[in-house]
Amino acid sequence: MAALDIAGTQSGVITRGQARHAGLTDGAIDGCVSNGLFRVVANHVYRVRGAPQTESMAVVSATLGARLTRVQVEDLNHSFFSVLVHRSSA
Repeated sequence: MAALDIAGTQSGVITRGQARHAGLTDGAIDGCVSNGLFRVVANHVYRVRGAPQTESMAVVSATLGARLTRVQVEDLNHSFFSVLVHRSSA
């Protein structure tokens, strides 16, 4: 899956590790940052140029920046997730 496809499934954000897994080198990722295709939003988390800044993007960016695994994210209590979303919109 291409890096932009991955970002498209995650509210427009991607991690450095995901971009590497999609075939980008560190140099290519740094180039994307330099030319404005990627904008740093958290430690090793990037927003793709043109992706709208939404509450969902903020939550996904924070989650990816915290380096939670997919299982940990799925195991989050629904009420905790609701509070997280509520607080991010405040």
